[in-house]
Amino acid sequence: MNIIIFGTGGHAKVVLDAARAAQHNICGVVDDRWSLPIWRDVPHLGNRLNLPDIVGKYLNAAWIVAIGDAGIRREVVTQLEKLGVVFAVVIHPTAVLGTGVQVGSGSIVMAGTILQADVHVGRHAIINTASTVDHDCQISDYVHLSPGVHLAGNVCVEEAAHLGIGACSIPGVRIGRYSTVGAGAVVIEDIPSDVVAVGCPAKIIKRKEKNDAN
Repeated sequence: MNIIIFGTGGHAKVVLDAARAAQHNICGVVDDRWSLPIWRDVPHLGNRLNLPDIVGKYLNAAWIVAIGDAGIRREVVTQLEKLGVVFAVVIHPTAVLGTGVQVGSGSIVMAGTILQADVHVGRHAIINTASTVDHDCQISDYVHLSPGVHLAGNVCVEEAAHLGIGACSIPGVRIGRYSTVGAGAVVIEDIPSDVVAVGCPAKIIKRKEKNDAN
């Protein structure tokens, strides 16, 4: 598959490696912050100002938005949707996917991850390096599971929630939309929306204002 990557940050570096490992052809990258003609031996095609021209030139390419921040990722996705692009799914070949797993468009499944039977991953989500998601979990749109996150079965992670590196959960809990679970936290009860929870067990330390949410 021909792919254009939006982004040139650290997350984009890992997405580039995963896409190449999965034998995708990288047509180029788009980013507002990069000005040189080449990024990591990939052509820099331009920025958001000339997106219509880029989309028109690469009609046979699918896009992946390689931005870790869910709010910015959503902004870029919305702009690309208005231009009618198709979004890719990037799954590293070392990832293990059980029976019945579904991964939505624009989502990324990194190296060493395990998605067990009947896991559902929504659109534009990030399942980062060596995370494990057990049976029947529901991972909603724009969720970010950081490296080494471990979810037991039947966990629901709602839209744009972010679990920090090494966070884990017991079975059956729900993590609310736009909430952040800190690195190494252990979730043993439901986490509501729009909060920050840290610790073992995870406890709420902050309620997010609307402009703090992803």
